[in-house]
Amino acid sequence: YNKPPQRGLEQHFTHVARNAHVPVLLYNVPSRTVANMEPATVGRLSFVPGIAGIKDATGDMGVLQAIQSVSNKGFLWLS
Repeated sequence: YNKPPQRGLEQHFTHVARNAHVPVLLYNVPSRTVANMEPATVGRLSFVPGIAGIKDATGDMGVLQAIQSVSNKGFLWLS
């Protein structure tokens, strides 16, 4: 597994969203990917057209609250 920095995750998902023909749902599952999307990164991604929401598998409701406080209106949060 590589461990991309937050900027790399942001660039990757922005590129995917701009080239996808369907809405994109982010998936934060650090126990499987060895990379955790920080709330600030998710917040910036929530304003990218085509990114509809996030499924967060950290098990930390504080993370979802932090994401909610910085994300675009209408951004979906799943856990």
